[in-house]
Amino acid sequence: MDEQFEKGQSNNLPKIDGLMVADYLSKNSDFVAAEMRGVKMQKSAREGYGDDAIGYVQVKRTGDTCTVKCRITPEHRVRSKPYHCSLECDEKEREIMSGCKHAVAFLMWLHRRSEEPSTTSIKCYWKKSKLAGIGTTLKMIKAKDFGTTRHDTQLNEGVFLDKLVSKLRELQVQCSLMQYISEKKEVEKLSIHYLICVFKKSCTDLHVDKFIAFCTNEMTESRCIEVKKATMTQADCNLWFEVRYGRITASKIHEAAQCKTKDSSLVEEVFGALKFKETAAVKRGKLLENDVRNEVSRVKNLKITNSGFFLNSKWPMIGASPDGLTTDCYRNKMSLQGKNVKSVL
Repeated sequence: MDEQFEKGQSNNLPKIDGLMVADYLSKNSDFVAAEMRGVKMQKSAREGYGDDAIGYVQVKRTGDTCTVKCRITPEHRVRSKPYHCSLECDEKEREIMSGCKHAVAFLMWLHRRSEEPSTTSIKCYWKKSKLAGIGTTLKMIKAKDFGTTRHDTQLNEGVFLDKLVSKLRELQVQCSLMQYISEKKEVEKLSIHYLICVFKKSCTDLHVDKFIAFCTNEMTESRCIEVKKATMTQADCNLWFEVRYGRITASKIHEAAQCKTKDSSLVEEVFGALKFKETAAVKRGKLLENDVRNEVSRVKNLKITNSGFFLNSKWPMIGASPDGLTTDCYRNKMSLQGKNVKSVL
């Protein structure tokens, strides 16, 4: 035992609550690094490891500062020498001041001891850890002793969720949960994702022809018209992205006709698995699209109206959203470099 330290017991350990733990983990640079996912920290913090690996706990108090030390046995090398771990906290300010990078297991062990109900008997923690005793004092360990006993809990059969949803609807709260439980609008029901979910629930024969027939039945003319009206702003409208997802659009129709493989990049792009990288030409085209449409309207003396996303129940997997509608056919093709203007014209 170190000088001025005393044996760690249930009556002299510092009280470590959940707020102190959260504050320490959020401020310590060892646990907030950008590349960390917290996997190792979660493994070290688990109850089944800390309670068996920690031993020889000693405590020292200097004013309001409490220093706690222990020895931790590595679970993958139980016969190796335990490594030393220390933690320092301010009991008056309720703050963990410092700790080594291996302190997570010890920190959570102290937190569990603080949460235990007080007893009349005093438990001493100045002893060899359970893991360190394997092969010496403890010749074997049974499988049931590796972790705590799991207790069956009674399910509330969704009562809490039902009450929560009811209250959210009553207060008309807009949150991420509501998009999964709220009733879909008529225009949102033409999403391929939604149609697939409904089809799988209502049909037993999941053949592709059955699905196309199902989509044809669901995509009524009135719904298709409502989608077109609701997506007039195109890329500025969330619904526009939703109804395009999973469909072959007009800009991809030629590529789809030439596609011969089932797992091509086109398939990944249609289903959103492949991120579309905007080139300089694409960015320029999006920036000048309205200006070009207005210039064509002025030069040709045409009225060009905005267009939403067109759907047709005969071809439910295909859609199109033209740049604009007029009686004649034009294509907005903009040159990225000035030397190509003559060839385009």
